[in-house]
Amino acid sequence: MIPFISSARWLLTVPLLALPLLSFGQETRKVTKNYGPSTREVFYVLKSDKNVRHGSYEVRQGAGRQPVAAGYYRQGRKDSTWTEYARTGRVVLKGGFRDDKPVGVWSFYNENGVLQQQYDYTKHQVLLSRPEGSAGMLPVRLVVPTASGQKRPDIDPQYIGGQAAFLGGMMEFPRIGTPSFVNSNVQVVGTIGVDGKVTEWRLIPSGCGGCDSALLDMLKKLPNDWVPGEVEGKPVATEVLVSMKFYGPQRRM
Repeated sequence: MIPFISSARWLLTVPLLALPLLSFGQETRKVTKNYGPSTREVFYVLKSDKNVRHGSYEVRQGAGRQPVAAGYYRQGRKDSTWTEYARTGRVVLKGGFRDDKPVGVWSFYNENGVLQQQYDYTKHQVLLSRPEGSAGMLPVRLVVPTASGQKRPDIDPQYIGGQAAFLGGMMEFPRIGTPSFVNSNVQVVGTIGVDGKVTEWRLIPSGCGGCDSALLDMLKKLPNDWVPGEVEGKPVATEVLVSMKFYGPQRRM
């Protein structure tokens, strides 16, 4: 398994694939790695230091060697535009890097190619948000109700990348070490501070210890990237409830 590809998203960058192998006067050499029979990673490293990637980067997969990941590295750091694709070939993410950090406006799409969210990493601001219906929304409440008794924020906290990125990060289930068949609804409450960071994930025990720890572990591994909720235009601390159903045969540890 390749650590840089999530189970729900694939990477592909359109520009910079034809960049010369000699960049800024530094010589590079091509490296090709195969992962199983169908996945190939190709990138370039400095001849003077094989641990420093420098130049175009791509991953191809499947019998047709469909490009699923591509981009560009400058002195070992991500640089320029990156675009992520779903397995269907549709764009699910497009944005830019500078010095290994996301910058400027990033666009996030669902697997049908419909724009769901735009986020400006430079200004730390959501420019557009189109949640995919109430069924996919996370229940939210204020950590401290307002003086008037308001319990919900005017604007809910949002995961950067949208619902697809949040749920996509939890697609791969770990081995949970329970009996071969389980039927359990697991719930975890997350506290999101005014800075948009989750300060804790609090488990509501379900009776299936392996299921509980599995969901908690998955949530803790997600990038801690949220836009805080707001009340009257000011960021506020909120709590979100994340639920997941474990049903059917599960892999043992």
